[in-house]
Amino acid sequence: MVGLGDVADVWRNLKEVDLKPIAEEALTPLRVVLAGRAGARTRVLGNALRVDPYHPEEIAATPLVIRELSAERLPAADLVIIIVPPSAESSEPEQELARALRSRRIPVLTILDRDTLTNGELVPAGPNLWLPDSYLTGDVSDPRFLERTLVPATLQALPQRHLALARQLPLFRNTVARRLIEEVSQSNATYALTTGLAGIIPVLNVPLNVTDMLVLTKAQAFMVYRLGLALGMATEWRDYVREFGGVIGGGFVWRSLARTLVGLLPGLGLVPKVAIAWSGTFVTGNIVWHWYLNGGRLPTERIQALYRDAAQAGRTRAREMVDRYRRQRQARRMRRDQQRAERPRRRPWRLSAGPGESGERSPRYCRFCGEPLPSRATVCRRCNRPVREALPESDSQ
Repeated sequence: MVGLGDVADVWRNLKEVDLKPIAEEALTPLRVVLAGRAGARTRVLGNALRVDPYHPEEIAATPLVIRELSAERLPAADLVIIIVPPSAESSEPEQELARALRSRRIPVLTILDRDTLTNGELVPAGPNLWLPDSYLTGDVSDPRFLERTLVPATLQALPQRHLALARQLPLFRNTVARRLIEEVSQSNATYALTTGLAGIIPVLNVPLNVTDMLVLTKAQAFMVYRLGLALGMATEWRDYVREFGGVIGGGFVWRSLARTLVGLLPGLGLVPKVAIAWSGTFVTGNIVWHWYLNGGRLPTERIQALYRDAAQAGRTRAREMVDRYRRQRQARRMRRDQQRAERPRRRPWRLSAGPGESGERSPRYCRFCGEPLPSRATVCRRCNRPVREALPESDSQ
């Protein structure tokens, strides 16, 4: 059973963590420049970046820089998005700008804009529009193109700025939130797998369970805080006490069941423990995410359906992880046995009496290179390594 002392320890552990770096990561201004010639729909793309598809009525006030095609006029930027308009017959100016920016180590994305006509067809490309570098092709006013193509490419170009992208440009919130939930769920499941393997040993079972409770709870609380920052909520951790309380309360129930399974069924309880660690974290993150989408608490039946789906997915994920670990362990064991079998065997020592030395025995071969050694030799003449001293006959026996 989990007592009040355990809950107090978790709260004390959480309060000792400095959340300021996480808030600074999300609040650091993101400098995005949209560049294009006359006729490029840079403002259309800028407006789309500021709107969350799930809340189209809310438009963020994040400043974006719109410039013409000139590397000298572009300010310092974290990302430059170059738009080639549909009417362009040549993309040479855009290619020159992209090369200049890459030489300055500035991430660049190039979009071949294809304005969708009323009949659903795309404007054909000009004869000389081909680009040697990678580029994106689509309609900058199409939400599907933006969410399925532009958002993943931008996240790949800025791997360390995902929180800032989601908080300052709402178009990225859905993808960033789902990736964050998936990453933390996988991380907690991996941790549960490693501690579960060690927890099979009875002596290590109790202390590892206590550590498991603290580490997984802290990871879930951090996830809630990061989700709040990514979704544009408050930056003060005290405003998340309600969400943290739900994480700790639900987390204790899930992990208590996991520890019971491992304690009662050593080895067999490993899959349930990993499944509970994954599904518990996944449910916690999705409750926060759906709370943001719906603007309030989820109905009970929706939460129950979420738990059922997460439990089934968690069991599948846990079996895959445990099976993968066992295959890797078996492969490592086979490689180790093969290396041991292929390792050249050393020539054995031979102790024999030297001429005229009936009371002592000395080595006949060098133990390093196998070179025959003369009687009373102290150094091998081939490898220049010291030779073992002669042993008295009484000791050798």
